[in-house]
Amino acid sequence: MKCIFCKNELENKIVDHKEFGIFLGKFPARVCVKCGESFFDPEVVDKIQARSKELGLFGLKRNVKIAKVGN
Repeated sequence: MKCIFCKNELENKIVDHKEFGIFLGKFPARVCVKCGESFFDPEVVDKIQARSKELGLFGLKRNVKIAKVGN
């Protein structure tokens, strides 16, 4: 598999994963050797989402309101 962004090779690594600046844990991923983008397998994504739900972070983006103040 190659990186979908820069088409370079991927290597298997264990990476730290954060959401909204909160550490969720270390998870296995394929990481691009050039751009550093991480790709997770579906099983790992399920674990990340479970941890996010456990901490009350899952779906947080949908509950945020954006407003413009001033000019």
